[in-house]
Amino acid sequence: MKKNFRIWIVVLLVMSIIFSSTTSVEAASKDKSLKKYRKVAERIEKKYGLNAVDSSKLTYKMITHRKHTVILERCIGKVKNKNKDGKVLNTNEGYYISYNGVKCKKGDIVITYFLWNPENNIDDDVIARWDYVIRK
Repeated sequence: MKKNFRIWIVVLLVMSIIFSSTTSVEAASKDKSLKKYRKVAERIEKKYGLNAVDSSKLTYKMITHRKHTVILERCIGKVKNKNKDGKVLNTNEGYYISYNGVKCKKGDIVITYFLWNPENNIDDDVIARWDYVIRK
């Protein structure tokens, strides 16, 4: 138990250091496919040695049976309006996501990483979030 606690604390600290500066990746065109945005995310993960699970592959069962397992979720979304309401692109359901507090504007693509709390199985217990903004 203590070992797992230490692992997710280290992950949290490393992610905080990595994402402490504002990062913006310029996209060549606003019509980029999700596949290309996923490649950008994979380059970020490779650069920082991260092992993220794409939102499209993360199941409810994985979330509710994760105790003692560190899950870092990768979510790719698009800012839909000036209120910073967003839509998750890398799921079939097109879930809502808020970008309130993120320096972004309508049309921007945002790669968000969620760190799920490994100490329990609660289905809405995200303990940290980091956002990469890809300008349109």
